[in-house]
Amino acid sequence: MSVYLVVIVLLCCAVIALSVGVMLMSAKRRTAINIWAGVMLFGAGAWSLLMLLFILQTDVVLAAIYAKAYYLTAIVMAFGLYKFSTHYPIPHKVTDVERVVSWSLVALAAFIVLMPQGVVVHAMVDHMLNAVELDAVWYLVYTAIFAVLVCVAFLRLFLSYRGVRRTHNKKFAHQVLMMTYTLGVVVVAGAYFDIFLPMIGNYGSIWMGPPFTFAFTGYLLYVLATQGIFDVRAALARSVGYVAVVVVALVVYAAVIFGFGGMIFGDFQPSVTQQLFYLGSALALLLGVGPLRVLLDKLTYRFFYHRDYNFNEVLQQFSTVTANEIELNRVINKSLAVLVEALAPSYVSLYIMSAHGRTHHYVRNLKGRHTPRHYKQQLDIVKDILAELPRTTRVSDITAFETRQIAEDSGAQVIVQLMVKGEHVGVLFFGERQNGLPYSEQDTQLLSTTADELALAIQNGLRFDEIKSFNKRLRKEVSSATRELRHSNAQLHKIDEVKDEFLSIASHQLRTPLTSVKGYISLVLDGDAGPVNAQQRQLLDEAFKSSQRMVSLIEDFLNMSRLQTGRFVIDKHPSDIPAMITDEVNSLQSTAVSRELTLEYSRTGELPQQLMVDEGKLRQVVMNFIDNAMYYSDANSIIKIGLSRRNDKLVFEVKDTGIGVPAEAKSQLFGKFYRASNARNRRPDGTGVGLYLAKKVVTEHGGDIIFSSVEGKGSTFGFSLPIAALTPAEDKAQ
Repeated sequence: MSVYLVVIVLLCCAVIALSVGVMLMSAKRRTAINIWAGVMLFGAGAWSLLMLLFILQTDVVLAAIYAKAYYLTAIVMAFGLYKFSTHYPIPHKVTDVERVVSWSLVALAAFIVLMPQGVVVHAMVDHMLNAVELDAVWYLVYTAIFAVLVCVAFLRLFLSYRGVRRTHNKKFAHQVLMMTYTLGVVVVAGAYFDIFLPMIGNYGSIWMGPPFTFAFTGYLLYVLATQGIFDVRAALARSVGYVAVVVVALVVYAAVIFGFGGMIFGDFQPSVTQQLFYLGSALALLLGVGPLRVLLDKLTYRFFYHRDYNFNEVLQQFSTVTANEIELNRVINKSLAVLVEALAPSYVSLYIMSAHGRTHHYVRNLKGRHTPRHYKQQLDIVKDILAELPRTTRVSDITAFETRQIAEDSGAQVIVQLMVKGEHVGVLFFGERQNGLPYSEQDTQLLSTTADELALAIQNGLRFDEIKSFNKRLRKEVSSATRELRHSNAQLHKIDEVKDEFLSIASHQLRTPLTSVKGYISLVLDGDAGPVNAQQRQLLDEAFKSSQRMVSLIEDFLNMSRLQTGRFVIDKHPSDIPAMITDEVNSLQSTAVSRELTLEYSRTGELPQQLMVDEGKLRQVVMNFIDNAMYYSDANSIIKIGLSRRNDKLVFEVKDTGIGVPAEAKSQLFGKFYRASNARNRRPDGTGVGLYLAKKVVTEHGGDIIFSSVEGKGSTFGFSLPIAALTPAEDKAQ
């Protein structure tokens, strides 16, 4: 057998198995199936590579080391297969005893392989006929451990196949069966060429075992590319450039070795000079892989199509559409257009359930992309499992096997339920993304945030359509009712205004009695209604703080309502900002003490006494920043509050050492109703309105928000105001 053929075969086996193994283990969704399938293939690639090094080795000591190494990677393959079978296609319950035994067997196998005079006694080198002397006893123990792991794995795969077949999912059952067959071929061939033949002293054919790993690797690549059961299509797409580089490098390397090498050295056996030439050629190719990878990455980037979007901008565009459109078709078409532009799915399928039992179906198909033939049956497919699903769910995140299979049959990757007051208005299906990437957490958060707005807009659109139909019937049947119908249409256009005004009215009505409650509690605390004991004072203090928080919350919602209705006005008057901030800090000192916190307030520089600002709204901003710092700081922390003058700007800052803001949440922190995940865990009752309003107030004053944070180490919130622009006219004249 030609040494070159053996080298090419084993090198190809190593490269392909290692590439697919790394791709599976580094996939974005690191599931147990992905990890252990990757371990199994990575072990197979290392096994092939170490076997190649053993065959080509002329040094006895190194040959023995490589032999031990590839026996060790064979156990890694067997253990990877065993762990893979405990998770694929459905998880199996593994007892603690079995878990300890399996790891102990692997540790024992590794020990008898690596110990001196263990499985490998010593190596014998004879060019392509390199061999090792095996210790019969230790080799028998090693073989028994290998057989136990493999047999248990195949028993589990067979039981899984029977379980899947009982679910009548023929496609998935066939996949499990084919996976078992291909693994069986690899194991039988590897056991024959690399366990049985060496046992009887035949080492000349050990290189014939690794090529059989092509069977499993090839079928696994087919499953990844067509069915996506391992959910690594995105990683597969990103690996196209890498595979292309490897193929080009191998072709060029073969051309150098068999072409120029043959022309230069003829048919002589490899000498030191030839080996140096081969090594230099390989090194030159490896140095050229980087630029080639960059070029091929650019080509595959264009091929697989990739884009990103700004979360807040998309949300603003979506809100504009749902607020300005009332006609059903226009609302749906424009809303879906915004989502399609941001997420770039292959298709979007929307089902709307009207009150009269009719189902309306809307589809936006991306030009040139394929829509599942059965999309018209999607709603029928998933209607029985909607109650089991979250409002927004990625099909790949569904853990229940049968539920996931039903959802996958719909041909969608994300399912969004549109609900108003617990009633289904519609269901939205998103196909796979154009760029092959899975839907991210930001994507699902965008869909969750827009789902309620879209559901309400659709409900209003359905009612609007009903009224339009009723209007047409009345015009045909009763001409005298035209004036009344026009009036109804005019009233309908005011629905949005009434909806926005409701929150404003409710807030006004709630604020008055709450202010009274707060005032009466204050009177009791001051002793105006008689002596108050310590326990009563504690309870009244809590009631006073709660009423204060409720007043602040209502004020926030009232400002939100004013923003929505265009009545948010900054009423500027000459105000003493330093005095106002000092007053706010003093009023919050008692709250800080009750939470075992320390407020340190400092003023530096020549501070202006009078600025033209809306003192009430700016006071809310100051209180919000300090209040947040107290809520998200641990006990015994120091919160530093500073007021200074820098470059003709009045700068206010609040620095804490609290929980901080995660990096992925910083860009969205000042968005409407947005709250970081760690903030929701610390303070579930928050609304996500305070920072949004704070930025609006500061911006309306011509100022800038100050923000910096490191998760787990603390945050800095504040603002800067232009002193010159806000100085009263009479002060400027002086």
